[in-house]
Amino acid sequence: MAVFFLFIVATSHAYHFNPLMSVLGYHFYEVTDTGGVSYVLITRRSLHTARSAARVVRLSEYIILDVDAAND
Repeated sequence: MAVFFLFIVATSHAYHFNPLMSVLGYHFYEVTDTGGVSYVLITRRSLHTARSAARVVRLSEYIILDVDAAND
């Protein structure tokens, strides 16, 4: 059963984040760029609108970090 569970987790392409990031005030959002590509945005800001502009850096293929909020 454990091997089956590990296989599912390994092949699901799900993102796993350290729970301490939430304790430290980070929020995770799914955002889409103008080309229609979806990313996971990691930021310390609470976003209330999808139109909030952010300066970001790419951490991996589909994960970006809001660098303006990280400097606050």
